[in-house]
Amino acid sequence: MAVGVESPWRIERDAFARAFGGAFLFGMPLLFTMEMWWIGESLSRPQLVGLLALALLVNIALAYFSGFRRGACTFRNALLQAVEACAVGVVVAIFVLVALNQINGSASFGAILGMLIVQAAPLSVGASVATAVFDPDKGRVGDESANASPLRELLSDVGATAGGALFLGFAIAPTEEVPLLAVGLGLPHAIGLVALTLTAMYVIVFASGFDPDHRDRVDPGLFQEPFSESVLAYVVSLLVAVVLLVCFGQLLSGDPISSVLKEALVLGVPASIGGAAGRIIT
Repeated sequence: MAVGVESPWRIERDAFARAFGGAFLFGMPLLFTMEMWWIGESLSRPQLVGLLALALLVNIALAYFSGFRRGACTFRNALLQAVEACAVGVVVAIFVLVALNQINGSASFGAILGMLIVQAAPLSVGASVATAVFDPDKGRVGDESANASPLRELLSDVGATAGGALFLGFAIAPTEEVPLLAVGLGLPHAIGLVALTLTAMYVIVFASGFDPDHRDRVDPGLFQEPFSESVLAYVVSLLVAVVLLVCFGQLLSGDPISSVLKEALVLGVPASIGGAAGRIIT
């Protein structure tokens, strides 16, 4: 293979990383809306089919003009990419709703199917518009910060993470969904939620190609390695989540530690996604 030419496997991997990252970024608030969980149970099969068809048509148009793959797109490729975007939306919805214990053995197949279709529609649109919003050819580090010290880069990451976490977490922290979801979390779901959140953060910042300068740093500092930076950003996002929950009265001084931890983990998902977005646009 010629030097400087990306392998087809890496191109495909980066394309789907952008799609999953976009779905998480733009669809996360809707995944935490109880009306979105329940409405799928009340919609009829024709309504669900119509919603899925509408999502497919919208994604075809978006894929034709932008999409999560680079380069020009024919109508046939736009159709295939729209189907892939809808599939990405379904997969993201499954992972998040299972981790939040909204898909479990007590739900009927029809209810689960309706929930997934309702959630997959906006998630698929997020997958399709991600590249247009976050230009993969425009890194966040920039020429001026190319020689920045590791400490300065660390402080920049922490500040951007906190700002993004505050922005997205602020809209969800006062809602009833946070304590409602926290009550239903067992230990396996809590562990799954942590793993899912860290994976989503890594995909958005490092694997998606939204920020190639950040991913390809030549001499990263201690907290600029993918794993260490993701863990640090997650801790910062959890702290922001706890502060927001306290400020909105969701957490009180007498609450047991287990309740505090569960609510922090629940709100930590959108807060961490917001923090990841803050790091790639700063």
